[in-house]
Amino acid sequence: MTSLTLKNISKSFGADIILNDVSLSIQDNMRLGIVGKNGAGKTTLLRIVCGELSSDAGTVSMPQGIRPGYLRQEVEGGGDATVWETMLAVFDQALSLEKRMRALEHDMEDASADKAKWHSMSHEYERVTKAFEEAGGYGYKSAIGGVLKGLGLGEDVYGRAVGTLSGGQKSRLMLARLLLERPGLLLLDEPTNHLDTDATQWLESYLKTWRGAVIIVSHDRWFLDQLCTHVGELSRGAIDICAGNYTAFAMKRQEKRRLQEKAFEHNQREISRQKKVVEQYYAWGRSGGGKNFIKAKARERMLEKMERVDRPESEGRAMSLRLNAARRGGNDVLMAENLAMAFDGPLFSGLYLHLVKGDRAALVGPNGIGKTTLLKIIASRLKPTDGKVILGKDVEISYYDQLQETLGRDNTVLEEMRGAFPNLTDGELRRSLAAFLFCGDDVFKKVSALSGGEKGRLSLLKMMMGQGNLLLLDEPTNHLDMDSREALEDALCDFDGTVLFVSHDRYFINKIACRVLEMKGQSLTQYDGNWSDYIAQLEKQKTAQPDADTGLTKTAAAKQKRAEKEQEERRKEAKKRVAELEAEIMLMETRLAEIESQLADPSALDEKALCAFSEEHESVRRQIDEAMQAWEEAHTMA
Repeated sequence: MTSLTLKNISKSFGADIILNDVSLSIQDNMRLGIVGKNGAGKTTLLRIVCGELSSDAGTVSMPQGIRPGYLRQEVEGGGDATVWETMLAVFDQALSLEKRMRALEHDMEDASADKAKWHSMSHEYERVTKAFEEAGGYGYKSAIGGVLKGLGLGEDVYGRAVGTLSGGQKSRLMLARLLLERPGLLLLDEPTNHLDTDATQWLESYLKTWRGAVIIVSHDRWFLDQLCTHVGELSRGAIDICAGNYTAFAMKRQEKRRLQEKAFEHNQREISRQKKVVEQYYAWGRSGGGKNFIKAKARERMLEKMERVDRPESEGRAMSLRLNAARRGGNDVLMAENLAMAFDGPLFSGLYLHLVKGDRAALVGPNGIGKTTLLKIIASRLKPTDGKVILGKDVEISYYDQLQETLGRDNTVLEEMRGAFPNLTDGELRRSLAAFLFCGDDVFKKVSALSGGEKGRLSLLKMMMGQGNLLLLDEPTNHLDMDSREALEDALCDFDGTVLFVSHDRYFINKIACRVLEMKGQSLTQYDGNWSDYIAQLEKQKTAQPDADTGLTKTAAAKQKRAEKEQEERRKEAKKRVAELEAEIMLMETRLAEIESQLADPSALDEKALCAFSEEHESVRRQIDEAMQAWEEAHTMA
């Protein structure tokens, strides 16, 4: 069943075309992730779908009975209603029915002597009771408590007025309410922005069982990987959708960009060749013979009509980040001994940390546990209440602050760079800024006027040019678009120094970390590997309970162990199958592009060849769809 159809949607703001002839169809139980650069029109598209914004052209169609539910990025206001009252409003129908049930119970007791009247009331009571059950009446309190707890809102906020909550708490409350309202089409705009890792994982599990269509705008690639059945990229006003999760999309996009770049280079070479031919004809014409001038003019007309292939969008617009340490330093980079920190009360104590050269360690844990505080202590921005930090020989720290508090708000971008690197000329600074997408008059913008992403890029540039061999990064991917995140990941993977970072971006952690440091309670526990390894070790700890705790007999425990071993074998086979399918899909995509290149000029083919290519195109396309479906199934098992 189709839950949503968009046909030729267009939207402009002034001279800026945001959406241009966008069409798509969303099926029931489809989970579509939408990605794209900041300003590409992702939020605009959601607002048009939910009716909050009108399009300039095109139509939005939904079947009767399907209603959209929209979670905005930022929630304002709130009023005097309490958190619990706000959630109870979802169950107004159930509460009304419950009130009617109590009244009927009272009336039935009074009418016990009137048999006919009592039977009439009992039939109504049966009907109301059934409706009450269907409206979730018997479980609404536990449903409310479960969703609020899952999203990190405890009982301590139930009685608080919504208007007194923080922006993040309001967003989580509105998400909780939306989930219990269960709209037929769920529209989520950056739903993980205000969630810690535990709450994000809870939301993933909840949405995996969601019955209905979901559209998710998010920069959280791990979240998209876990949930999406399809991913669409908004670019230049158009949307391109592929089946599979974010990893499948990224693989296909990379191959598509490679083919586009190849086509662009071939097109440029052909244009250059034709220009040289024209020049040669003119040269020959001057030495005699008017025919050469005629040939030159004919070639020029052909050149004017020649199709121009656009350069892939990322070309020249991706952040160019290269991290190099000015000093190599020794093997021991950092030693933290018996670290403790307290503000109004103890935050952590007795922390021990040892980093060696080449370590890429992720610092994880719930919000408020002290991760940022620990980074600031290591960076000498805060003094611990106890313990000490010892840096190794020739260690130089470069610190990335998630709030960009080190940037001067009243400086222009160029002035900020001049202050940090006074020995460099304006020309050198502007070339560096251009590599981070600050071009032309952008360098004269005030820091206070920059977007979150622009401030992030400016801070990353300062960090890069600082050439420290120990990088301390506090939520470095916040506000960065996908291309900038990938550029940062590639640079960190190539960096030969040491990195300690705080991040909620599990995709980023998985790609960068070789160690995970978990802050829990007031202690620090170390795990080898990346995010996937960390999760696997936590799961192993959960299942490694003594048989006495599980209540299993030795026979049952042995049987369970065999089942787990078989499951692990199946998981290994699935991982192997995923890799095989990815290679097959890449080859088929390449062949498809070759066929499409042949079909692009039908006049060059005879009827037999045209039919053969058309049939092969359909066959390869079908094989790709089948392989992508098999990839999804294997990836789920892996």
